[in-house]
Amino acid sequence: MVRKLAARGFDVVLIGNSADKLQKVAALAVDRKTRVIEFDFGKNSSLDDYRELYDKFKELDVSILVNNVQHADFGTMQGIGTESIETMITVNCYSLALLTKLVLETFKRRWTVNAKRSLLINHCAAASIAPMPYLQTYVATKAFAGHFSYGLADELKAYVDVVAVRPFGLTESN
Repeated sequence: MVRKLAARGFDVVLIGNSADKLQKVAALAVDRKTRVIEFDFGKNSSLDDYRELYDKFKELDVSILVNNVQHADFGTMQGIGTESIETMITVNCYSLALLTKLVLETFKRRWTVNAKRSLLINHCAAASIAPMPYLQTYVATKAFAGHFSYGLADELKAYVDVVAVRPFGLTESN
């Protein structure tokens, strides 16, 4: 996705928990400006953490937000740890809603000042369309992402296009 956005003239801000991996992805944005921000969505979960994160790029004219962070653990509900459940909900739901809320400030400013629309892409996972034993918490968090997206699509339709993407079989390198 970074390569395609860069080819269409977009600069790219990458946020994730591994600066080394993000730098490799940033290198795909040939002839474009990039910014890499290291942030662990599973560990940094306070509102202040997210405000501090947003402060690192809020001066930019962000026109597209792609929420692609995810955490999944496979196992029975009795078998997976409570910390894993907390991480799945924090990473897959809390980060999605809170980062979106903060970036909406930028989207609204773009519309108010320049009449420019924005785009919000939320990765929801194909697995979220039906209950799935051994992945039930992950599936439920991705169902949240879908419902969150559908509601926002109507709410923000005047100035933001919202897309819920349900890909199959993502790997770390996708």
